[in-house]
Amino acid sequence: MSDFNEEYALKITRREVSLVVCPIDTFTGMMAYAEGLRVWVEGLSARPVVKPTGEFVFFDLPVGTWQVHVESKLFFEEIRDVEVEEEASREKGSTLKIPNMLTIRLIPTRRYGVPPDTKLVTGYYPPGTGVYVTQKDNNTGIKSMSYEEIEGNAQMVIYSAYALNPMGKEFGVLDQEGEMKCFVVVKKIEKGVNLYRISTLLTKPLIRGQALYLVSRGRADSTGYLFLPVKNIAKNAEVRVWD
Repeated sequence: MSDFNEEYALKITRREVSLVVCPIDTFTGMMAYAEGLRVWVEGLSARPVVKPTGEFVFFDLPVGTWQVHVESKLFFEEIRDVEVEEEASREKGSTLKIPNMLTIRLIPTRRYGVPPDTKLVTGYYPPGTGVYVTQKDNNTGIKSMSYEEIEGNAQMVIYSAYALNPMGKEFGVLDQEGEMKCFVVVKKIEKGVNLYRISTLLTKPLIRGQALYLVSRGRADSTGYLFLPVKNIAKNAEVRVWD
């Protein structure tokens, strides 16, 4: 075996993952892969590492509050504040930063390429107004068979007579004040069982068999124009302002 050649030596630097940003396309419910999609942290010059699966990974952020920007011509810009904290490490006298997982759902602009089987909800609202469409139709709904909160996370057994895949989709239910409370189906917990973790703790207990309906969100642009693509929109869909 030949001796070690310093000419080809690699420099190995220890880096700590501080933040992982997951941009989600609200129309598809999947990771956003738009050309020119940019994720950056205000005040930070270092660029993130983009994983093949679409996540943006930031390393070695100092402890504190940071502002995350997501930009693309196909989606509205989104800005979120995130806290970078640290906790005691197993090594005596040292600390370890706690990685943040930040999921940001992106709302399409009028430049978004719409598939041919898609309906469009359009109109004019005050600029920046958020609008959602609730589809109260059996073909686009699911039923909650159980709901419980475990260790701060909400999970639900979901039933769909129309084999609707709920993963990554947003659904709505009325809260105690009669306002729409929305949640996203995050991930399946058990194989072979329709048990899913959802994104939001619900304020109103769900009744077994209670119907939950798909929600699509949009936002009026700077001119007041609303562009909201919706797949297979129901005839009795309701359009409401949400902020």
